[in-house]
Amino acid sequence: RYQTCTANVLCPFPEAGGDCTTAGQNKVVDFLACSEGMPYDQQGTTDFADTWPCADELFSDDEKSNILSCYDPDNAEAPAVALIDQMQNITDSANPAVTYFPDVRIDGVQYSGSSSYRLVKTICDAYTGANKPAAC
Repeated sequence: RYQTCTANVLCPFPEAGGDCTTAGQNKVVDFLACSEGMPYDQQGTTDFADTWPCADELFSDDEKSNILSCYDPDNAEAPAVALIDQMQNITDSANPAVTYFPDVRIDGVQYSGSSSYRLVKTICDAYTGANKPAAC
């Protein structure tokens, strides 16, 4: 539930009218990497208690308060429950269907490559802005 609420506060679903900014995406990724025992030499040693120091390090007091309001593990009607259902409905209605994780889409097209070079190339090929990013 806590991770679901974190994603909703920092990177709300565009399908539900939210605006998931790059800054929000980066915070979610940094939080998950911290709280889930990354880097890989720590993987598999994660405990939910790791969540709190990571949240303290990465989130503002307002963000933590909003996440905790949503999270409430003692309330079966907490917003987190509805958010998990909403995520499942969004996933179920994706076209093409979500068949693996992470499901990366570039301009709505599902990306299935495994190399970072190919991912960057695909993004660069799809980029239509005036100035391509340095990676391109």
